[in-house]
Amino acid sequence: MKGLFIEWAKISENPIAVYTIKRQDYEVDGILYPSLYRLYMETEDVTEARFVEGYLYDWDQWNSIASSSYYRDEIARWRTELKAKVLGRLVDELIKDATSGSKSSKSSAKFLVEKLSKQDKGRPTTAAVATTEEKTSTIVGEIARDVKRLRLQ
Repeated sequence: MKGLFIEWAKISENPIAVYTIKRQDYEVDGILYPSLYRLYMETEDVTEARFVEGYLYDWDQWNSIASSSYYRDEIARWRTELKAKVLGRLVDELIKDATSGSKSSKSSAKFLVEKLSKQDKGRPTTAAVATTEEKTSTIVGEIARDVKRLRLQ
């Protein structure tokens, strides 16, 4: 698997290198090696299936790379970073929905309040549910006022 990356191919003079493990594309002797990290992030595929299908031979090859002692820690960082990136985008979509006034806006706002206030540990008490609903109504109202104010500017 090491020969797939130019960093190792240079050491062994192996001509089969296809990618770089660096975070950006890397040029060596006039040949541009695409960053596997960049491709991984651009695919935005937390299942990794589309990524593997598009850039590697098969799932076994990816598992060999991801579990090898050379790349295991680096791939773990990629996975964590990708999950944070995708989660951030999804939270942005929930915020947009929560402020849109759509039928699902109250549900989106309630979900965000519960997750952000960390009240989702275990089954909530009746009092906690009432408090969450009260907070949700307040936050939705505040968000709606902010959106209205921003639209006027």
